[in-house]
Amino acid sequence: VESRTIPASPALKLRLASLMCRSVAAANAFPYTVQAIFTGLYGVGTNLRLKSAAMELAVWVLRHATDAQLRQAAPLLFGGMIKLLDGETKGAAASGGLAAGGVASLRGFCYQALGQLATRQPSLVVGTPDLAARVFGALATEPEAVRPSVQDAARSLASAYKGCGGGVAMAIEGLLLSSIDASAQSGAAVTAAEAGGVGARRLVAAQWARDLFPFSHAPARYLCVVACGDGKQDVRDVGKAGLRPPDDDDNDEFARARRGRLAKKEADDGTKKEDEAAAAGENAPAPGVPPPQARGRSLPPAAAFLEYLAGRHPDLAKPAGLNSKLPLPPPAMAAALDFIRLCVDADVAEASRNTSGNASGNDTSAAASPAGYRRFLERCMVKSAPGDLTAAAATATLQLVERSPSCVADSTDASTLYKIAAHFAS
Repeated sequence: VESRTIPASPALKLRLASLMCRSVAAANAFPYTVQAIFTGLYGVGTNLRLKSAAMELAVWVLRHATDAQLRQAAPLLFGGMIKLLDGETKGAAASGGLAAGGVASLRGFCYQALGQLATRQPSLVVGTPDLAARVFGALATEPEAVRPSVQDAARSLASAYKGCGGGVAMAIEGLLLSSIDASAQSGAAVTAAEAGGVGARRLVAAQWARDLFPFSHAPARYLCVVACGDGKQDVRDVGKAGLRPPDDDDNDEFARARRGRLAKKEADDGTKKEDEAAAAGENAPAPGVPPPQARGRSLPPAAAFLEYLAGRHPDLAKPAGLNSKLPLPPPAMAAALDFIRLCVDADVAEASRNTSGNASGNDTSAAASPAGYRRFLERCMVKSAPGDLTAAAATATLQLVERSPSCVADSTDASTLYKIAAHFAS
């Protein structure tokens, strides 16, 4: 008589999955645990409860498997998560009905699993920007019940992508720009659900801009400027934090965390090389180690930031009349002005150090009046600008003329500034 093993019933499979989610040994039983996960997700006779149990087991494995075990299991699990998100559950979580809650839970587990994968095996996801694009798209399209899991996954992905370069960095930069740029403030009518999704996407984009790139990265600082003009307070707060130079608060725990482990590693490596050079009796820094004042400079050059800003808003490169419009919301313009003044001050200080003993001071004067700065100040002093912005711009203009009188040597430039000053003085 031919014998045959009867497959476990759905109830038994659920019980076994629950027990395996309490066992670290089960998390390291490759390939059997992976087989159990895929049986629950795609096996014959599976149902929504079994799929959710399998996804819960997948998250457990990703948290508790050893690195050696995870290297084998991660590619299989990653493919399974993507297949599930693109399969029959797509759109079902937002469709309503009795099953919508279970589908939302299932998709939430998927995003949790992707976040764990990004944390434990970043090399699996950071070679391309595809997963970042998928998560940002999900922030705007997934229903509210799934969105917290997507936001958690986005935070994990930010850590994984930190330090990326080349085409991946450029693609992520474009993704962030499309998520939070001024077009997001167009005021077009949207539903409450859509507004929540778009707001979540802008918040995460601001967080990535704050944390992902070096502080000297002009496009990331521009994104923080735009975030300062957002309609949501939490997005504005992230934008303001992203414009605060990290070396201004080295004793602050949040600032140190924002600088990231890569910045800490670079600083530790630099200190080590400098100590080695000192031990060898050398006065000059070791090769590849900039002087201390250069290492402390985290702000981008003012000219580079102004050039990028004018590239995003070409009107900033043109003369401004009193009736001209602000290219960004007033809070964003004010944040940009404050940040540019910080950059100019850093440029002037650096030029002063480099030209100490030089009586001409030409380098300092040039640093005080970077290309595009005067045009930007003129654009801040228009009738549509609030009083605090025009006052700050007027103060910056006086400082500019004091530091670099040649910037208004041209009669046309002098006349333009005089008309603006006369308007606001009257």
